[in-house]
Amino acid sequence: LPFMSDIFPMAICPHIHEMMVDHSVIFKELYRVLEPEGYLILVGVNMKSCWGVEYVMGRHVSFGWSEGVYSSATVMSNLSRIGFELRDYQTVFFSPFSFGLPRVLSQLMDSLGSRYFSHRGAIEIMILQKKRPGLMLNTDLEVVGASALDV
Repeated sequence: LPFMSDIFPMAICPHIHEMMVDHSVIFKELYRVLEPEGYLILVGVNMKSCWGVEYVMGRHVSFGWSEGVYSSATVMSNLSRIGFELRDYQTVFFSPFSFGLPRVLSQLMDSLGSRYFSHRGAIEIMILQKKRPGLMLNTDLEVVGASALDV
């Protein structure tokens, strides 16, 4: 990204992890440009939703994005290795079956889904925070990443 390091307090990325073949490249760049303790908000398809299950089963739903849509566990594993920490996780219910229905019925289905099946929401929202780098020792046993007052 053509930006200096540590300058953005927040980055919002809708469906970015579903369009990238190599997650580590974009996540490392997002980590670099976020300020210390900055927030990364990822929005994506919940693989535990009806859409996610249908995608995994290879039926009816074709996103046509990248080679695949990844589970939140896979994305979280990659993000934690880079230096992000999960602060909040939510899903939003949006019924794929409500497209052809009257608006009132569609809203009723979404409302009931949100109330009784919230973990099955079609869209997942992950709020992550950039962790401060910890103290590390280099080979000469000097403290790296801390001032003399921190030691």
